[in-house]
Amino acid sequence: MNRKQVVLIVVLSLVVVFGIGVGVLSRTGKLTDLPGISEPTPAKQESIKSGFTSEVSKNLTPTTPATEAPAAPNSKEKLGIFNMSVSSSGFDPAVLTVKKGNLVKINLTSVGGDYDFYMPYAGLYVSVRKGETKEISWGANTVGAFTFECRDYCPPFKKIAGSLNVIPQ
Repeated sequence: MNRKQVVLIVVLSLVVVFGIGVGVLSRTGKLTDLPGISEPTPAKQESIKSGFTSEVSKNLTPTTPATEAPAAPNSKEKLGIFNMSVSSSGFDPAVLTVKKGNLVKINLTSVGGDYDFYMPYAGLYVSVRKGETKEISWGANTVGAFTFECRDYCPPFKKIAGSLNVIPQ
């Protein structure tokens, strides 16, 4: 064996040992003992699982919809219709902000491939084929931030997601 081969074997061995060590630490729950890694609080763990957090920034302003109309006659609630596209670059827009009590309708258009829209907290799931537009409707009845993502038809090795923020009236 020449010197290059020996160095390569040593480096690969170190990488394997490091990988095994991180795997063991994460399984035993000791990974958070490493500097810079902290355990999420129970509330944060729940929000990660459900895709919802009741915390929203106080400085948010509603996103201007493509079309807006009263949700019902003599009602202060509105129906906001938003145009959104999804591509390998992600959702556009990736963040929508609406007022509590309003109805939200998203016209989701797939660009350049097949994708999907999944909002775990609300149980919403829609798949869209390349060039297709589908409607997603939802009543914004709870103040908070709701995560949506591409779950099944996503770009390889890429996570695309966004947020629907509901602010008080």
